[in-house]
Amino acid sequence: EFIRDWCLIVLDFLMVKDSNFKDFAEITKRTFANYAIVNNQKMLIGYRQGFRDINDFAKALKLSEYQELNKILFEKFGKTIMNFDSKLRKKIESILKRKKILDNEECELIENKVSDLSQGDDKEKEIEVLNKLLVDYQKENCR
Repeated sequence: EFIRDWCLIVLDFLMVKDSNFKDFAEITKRTFANYAIVNNQKMLIGYRQGFRDINDFAKALKLSEYQELNKILFEKFGKTIMNFDSKLRKKIESILKRKKILDNEECELIENKVSDLSQGDDKEKEIEVLNKLLVDYQKENCR
């Protein structure tokens, strides 16, 4: 329920700050309304990815709005979006250290990291390492 409650707060905040999010937020909120009744591992992975995506949307806010949102989240949950960035970084570091992707969730994390890095300069070496992990995982699991 944490993921659902967190996402609903962020979505409400995004709708108030940017009316362009209204349709997306309403559809997504309806999806998260079913979160409590989901007992399916694939659906839970999807909700966790939605959680990460919604947090990424929030990072596009103006700095003052981003800080305001983090204050609201901290008051409600004792955590901010930045706490989860740190956890994702640690998870990616652990995947890199073992040199192997173990499941679809880790695969998606690495794909997102490659996408993020592709938008910057001088990241070719890191992208190459991550792409190799993705290729190896897909060879083993997508037959």
